[in-house]
Amino acid sequence: MLSAPRMPPRFGTVTWLYIASALVMGWFVPRVQEGRLGWVNPTLRPDQVIAFLSAVSTGMMTFTGIVFSLLFILMQFGSSAYSPHLVAALARNRVLVHAQGVFTGTFLYSLMALRGVGAAGGQGTTAFTNWAAFAWLLASVYLLVRLVGVFATLNIADVLDMLGDTGRREIERVYAQCASMDRPPVRPAARATQVMIHGGRPQYVLGFDVNRFVRLARSADAVIRVPISVGDPLTTGTTVAVVEGSGALVPEEQLRKAIFLGRDRTVEYGPKHAIRLLVDIGIRALSPAVNDPTTAVHTLDEIEDLLVRLGRSQLEIGTVVDGTGVVRLVYSAPTFEEYVELGLAEIQQYGAAALQVERRIAAVLDHLRKSLPAARHPVVDRMDREREAIVKRAFEHAPLRFRAERCDRQGLGHTLAVRDGDGL
Repeated sequence: MLSAPRMPPRFGTVTWLYIASALVMGWFVPRVQEGRLGWVNPTLRPDQVIAFLSAVSTGMMTFTGIVFSLLFILMQFGSSAYSPHLVAALARNRVLVHAQGVFTGTFLYSLMALRGVGAAGGQGTTAFTNWAAFAWLLASVYLLVRLVGVFATLNIADVLDMLGDTGRREIERVYAQCASMDRPPVRPAARATQVMIHGGRPQYVLGFDVNRFVRLARSADAVIRVPISVGDPLTTGTTVAVVEGSGALVPEEQLRKAIFLGRDRTVEYGPKHAIRLLVDIGIRALSPAVNDPTTAVHTLDEIEDLLVRLGRSQLEIGTVVDGTGVVRLVYSAPTFEEYVELGLAEIQQYGAAALQVERRIAAVLDHLRKSLPAARHPVVDRMDREREAIVKRAFEHAPLRFRAERCDRQGLGHTLAVRDGDGL
């Protein structure tokens, strides 16, 4: 992997930072004495400050409840309409993370500042107390406007674009473009001197810290083999890493830190999960309860672009060398065949009776064959043969079967890509 993933901020961490800032400001600002900037920081009567802060705190509490109730409803809609696994990706939206913190902070600052009214002594409280509350209020209004945009992105086109953009970003981060398909050097297996086993509750492999692995292997003059892949579930007894070399032990705690684990897979570690979510949306659209092949065709548009980019990339990244060219890490990386099966096999299966889905898959495979190096063609040809067998089984009527075998980049309505042997 070429660089570390950029994880979005976590709800809890960011929210607590806003809460801490609000409480500190709520204690400190009302105690600020009137200074040289008296024209912007005059002393206000306590009743003026209390009325303003009370209005802000009361209004923000109601406002926050309404906004997040609407958000939970929309998240439930996204879960049922697209995929339950998509909710986690939507919930990590940066606007949502900061909105929760700012809304809560505005409420808490107003309450804390109310407690400090008159704490500075004199005849009243400085205007900075109200100015600070007004600044929190403006930030809340700004994020409310941004939230409207977030709610709008829950339509199918924006969701698919988001997943496609995520997949493209991860492909650029993880893989390098290449002109050849030469495989990297492979170090023969040696005697295992250390084996690390997973224990505890089941977790998923989110990613690897390749640089840490290489440093650990080099310090022990060893090679580390990781027989698991990103997205794999780890259960008790699963072999996580094997150290082969001179016999020097690698600290197990350091080995575990080089493997990122979580309760569910995320789209921030490689393009595989983004493709998985696109497929989930596609096959859900093909279910009898929904019967929406047009959405499945839309997901194939994004999947096709990702497969072309993957086919043009150097996917053989599972063998990593150090600065001297010595192999230090070997781990399981997805192959192009696995990506193609992930992106097309299930949609091909569930869309067997959907005319436009089969035509769009035919166009995807035709485009992959024309766009990728010859080394990638065997996988594409095999998927095409499987597609033809599915079409023959699903469409027994010859004229209808002939129509399903045609290439159409729109699914239905614009048959331009006609393969060799097809007729009009």
